[in-house]
Amino acid sequence: MATLRRIILTYTSQESIKNEWNKHLRLIQFVYNNTVHTSTGFTPFYLTHGRHPRTPLVVAKENNIFEHYKSPPQQFAIELQERLNLAFDMVDEHFSKKLSNNKENAFKIGQKVLVFNQALTTKKKPRKLMFDWIGPFIITKINSRSSVDLKNINSNKVVLNVHISRIKRFEEQSNQQ
Repeated sequence: MATLRRIILTYTSQESIKNEWNKHLRLIQFVYNNTVHTSTGFTPFYLTHGRHPRTPLVVAKENNIFEHYKSPPQQFAIELQERLNLAFDMVDEHFSKKLSNNKENAFKIGQKVLVFNQALTTKKKPRKLMFDWIGPFIITKINSRSSVDLKNINSNKVVLNVHISRIKRFEEQSNQQ
């Protein structure tokens, strides 16, 4: 849900987000299903159907039908199962590599970071329409492998003992015109 909320915030203007966000759902669904996810290395469409979608941008050559229509249904089902098994094996391998890389605290004192917004929902400000990350903050102290102390750059407010799963690197936007 966090990914979908982020896509809605990206593809919908802030003025129309309260009343008109649902008008963009078909586009958002298409983008989500056809975007390669970093956690799996595949699109959700490919993991579900074992092939990439045919979109208006895919142009078939004249008198050439797609390969999977030529094979008998049973052969297509076998090939589909083999492709899905291969994709799932690759996803498992990707996950195991990712888990083995997440053992150390990669943050340093003085580094700028953003903190995950854990604000509660109110009638005037629904949480799902707020930005997910707030800041920037500066790391003032590394308490352990998994926690740091932070200071807000704008207000100088100190936040103590923040778990590293709640922070991410702050990347400054360059204003190229």
